Amino acid sequence: MDPGTGIETADGNTWEYDPTTSRWQQLTAVVSPPNARTEMAMQYFPDIGKLVMHGGRLGLNNSLLGETWTYDGATKTWTVITVNGPALTTPELGYDSAKKVLVLVGGNGATSETWEWSGTGAWAKRSGVTKNVTGRDYPTLLLDTPRNRLVLFGGKAGSTVLQDTWVWNGVDWAKRRKGEDPADVQSTSPIDSDPRLDDNRLPLAHDHSAADVGGSALRLPAGGTLLLPSGSDPIEARS
Repeated sequence: MDPGTGIETADGNTWEYDPTTSRWQQLTAVVSPPNARTEMAMQYFPDIGKLVMHGGRLGLNNSLLGETWTYDGATKTWTVITVNGPALTTPELGYDSAKKVLVLVGGNGATSETWEWSGTGAWAKRSGVTKNVTGRDYPTLLLDTPRNRLVLFGGKAGSTVLQDTWVWNGVDWAKRRKGEDPADVQSTSPIDSDPRLDDNRLPLAHDHSAADVGGSALRLPAGGTLLLPSGSDPIEARS
């Protein structure tokens, strides 16, 4: 989606959001930008100091992508890392601070696999997982910093809006018990640990309806800016 017009497009432009001015700006002189795509996942990887983008659809068609790219904001440079990763549309990326890897989950409607990437080399499919997250599109996956674990919430399975919560401890998934899942928020609500809550709860903020939406909610590093390749949804950005 074009941040300037709100119209769905896949033109390959790169946009940056500055929380100090609350403005989006289309970047110029971007080096080696990827082809236009939609429904990809993005996550900041602090150990390499870059944003990581994976998967999606080529343009607005049905060609699934297994590409992984990094973006260096200091040089405005995109770099393709691999084209042979898991080909997924509408997946989600999360940062596992304990293992210092990115975790990839969801996408393609029925995918229940869990993948990890260390910042170099190929994606590694997690084996030995005894309880996989059920297949879904558009899940939310963010770090619960005080507990050093990833929390996944919701998504869509076909036309069904999911409201279940799963926790990843670096080895296996555990589904939270019935009654612990928020019943009054939509599947695309961003979640993140909030230092203002002294009991280290994970707040869930109501976002917009769980219609077909693309892009991920990205937590901004302190004082940083958020990068948005065209095809993501700027409504989902949260500072």
